[in-house]
Amino acid sequence: MRELQQGGARWAVRGSGWALTVAVSVAVSVVLSGCISVGIGSDAGVQPMYELQDGGAGTNPNGNANASPAATAVVPTLLIQALPGSAVAETTSIAYARQPNEVAYYRLASWAERPVRRIPRLLQQRLEARNVATAVGLLGDPLTSDWLLTVSVERLVHDVATPPGSAQLRLGAALYDRRSGQRIGSASFDASAPVVSADSAAAVAAMSVALGRGFDALAPWVDSRLQEGLARRAAPAAAAARTSSAPIIAPIVSLR
Repeated sequence: MRELQQGGARWAVRGSGWALTVAVSVAVSVVLSGCISVGIGSDAGVQPMYELQDGGAGTNPNGNANASPAATAVVPTLLIQALPGSAVAETTSIAYARQPNEVAYYRLASWAERPVRRIPRLLQQRLEARNVATAVGLLGDPLTSDWLLTVSVERLVHDVATPPGSAQLRLGAALYDRRSGQRIGSASFDASAPVVSADSAAAVAAMSVALGRGFDALAPWVDSRLQEGLARRAAPAAAAARTSSAPIIAPIVSLR
């Protein structure tokens, strides 16, 4: 029997056949180039997928109770359109940042649905629960509306500048009257929540809380802007009514 040695493999000749005996020694050291570990279990082959949730608990960021759902909807229908924002909202990767103006992504965890799609769905549910409109849909749904709410995700990141860090969120919103083509108002909403440990599971939980707090501020803003839009529509009609009801004074003409 002859043996041939090459690297970590030893080839042995037995008769007319070959048998391969491979001795493999593996030492695994996972280096994520600054990426934080997933923090779940010890099986690196498992990649959990998380769903962002509306973590609002019925209070706004100042801790004050939100208004109860209105008995009557402000408008019959409202459409929500997602607009491009931060790149972190366009991907299924979960972002974290160690310093300003820089982001990286968890390698062993991801979103089940991209935030740019998930957040408008959650906002739709929140506005329906508040009874802002009788029907709230997403642009593209078989629903017509004079009112369009655009939403963009400007920031959604686990800030670990000071571990374990915090979840940071910024939403941009604008309301349009499609009948008149006017923008009724626009605003940005910032929210944050502490992260209990520097890993993806804790980061996702905190991001959900931050999202709920952002919605706590955004929902009443939408309510107020819709009422403002209705008031703008009514203003010209009211002015015209006042003009038509004013007495007409005919000039006195003296004939000589």
